[in-house]
Amino acid sequence: SLSWSLIYARLQQHFGKLVDADLFAPNGAAMTIETLTQALSTRMLNAPPDKQPPQENAPLVANQVWRRLAASEQNSVQLVNTAKLARGEFTTRRGQTIEYFESGNDNGPALIILTALAFTKSIWENQIAAFAPGYRLIFPHLPGHAGSIYSGKGFSFEDLADDLAELMDKLNIGQAHLAGWCMAGNIAQLFALRHPQRLKSLALICTTPTDARMRGLGQQELEDYSASPLLTYQMEFNNIYHENFLAPEVQNSLSIIQQSYVPVDQQALLSFISSLFQFDTRDHLHEIQAPTLVVAGKRDIAFPVEQVSLLKDGIKNARFEVIENGGHLPFLNQSRLFNETLLSFLAGIPPEEQRIPASWATQDNRAC
Repeated sequence: SLSWSLIYARLQQHFGKLVDADLFAPNGAAMTIETLTQALSTRMLNAPPDKQPPQENAPLVANQVWRRLAASEQNSVQLVNTAKLARGEFTTRRGQTIEYFESGNDNGPALIILTALAFTKSIWENQIAAFAPGYRLIFPHLPGHAGSIYSGKGFSFEDLADDLAELMDKLNIGQAHLAGWCMAGNIAQLFALRHPQRLKSLALICTTPTDARMRGLGQQELEDYSASPLLTYQMEFNNIYHENFLAPEVQNSLSIIQQSYVPVDQQALLSFISSLFQFDTRDHLHEIQAPTLVVAGKRDIAFPVEQVSLLKDGIKNARFEVIENGGHLPFLNQSRLFNETLLSFLAGIPPEEQRIPASWATQDNRAC
């Protein structure tokens, strides 16, 4: 795996001739962090002078590397904030079951956060505690993800935007702040166009207004990503952190990604891919009137800043923030800065004076 390759490179950098391929595959046996550490320790004790580590502070370096190795094998982190979410379930008029999770201040304005392809609500672990005191947090799962069991009927992004309006009716939410990440940002854009009266503000995170082909993606790439997105983020984090890739905080982020991943129903995936290839809102972005925040990660390998900035160019008065050292998940690897950015944006929007009756949904612009 990419992680083991990086470990091998770093160990060679620090320990020179002590590290070779045999250290990583003794007699063809399976390798673990414990066996690797033990083997390296044995070599250090028994190494002849010409193979001693080049650093004068070898014991210190060894301890640092071993700590990083131990962190890299952690299979999980405690998702303390996610564990506090309450589960709900709702079936739309078109027969789609939506699994959703809630937390936060029941008396605060609603903040709905849409999660991208192949992920569930726990990817927002670092946001829940930051936003729960002031907002009613709602995390719906997309069709074919976890408890949002695919209905068997094909759907479009427009359908999913309308589903969200129905969920708001069910939860007695007249207006809401809406945030959408990656593909879910496509759905959020359509919600803003089709249901403008239901929107207090819009946050679009690492997404664009163009179809998948404009990003150089094909169906196979999207299918591969949905099957195993972790490798993509291992590569991205290595590009961002380089020699600090094995630092505990980076490994914690990768662990959250791994725990938040969920296989996507294969039939539902076809609908997502079809919608991605047809999606293009560039000619309609000027119609979005809600206060809008557009967030890009400068080191995003999936959505370069130039593509994300198309949203800023099209939506009048949109606030555009580029997070330095942020990747495709700036809310994870730069969570403090992301949280401050979104909280600041939301604080600048006047609080709602009343809830809009659900009947207002009939006035929405569903022809878009």
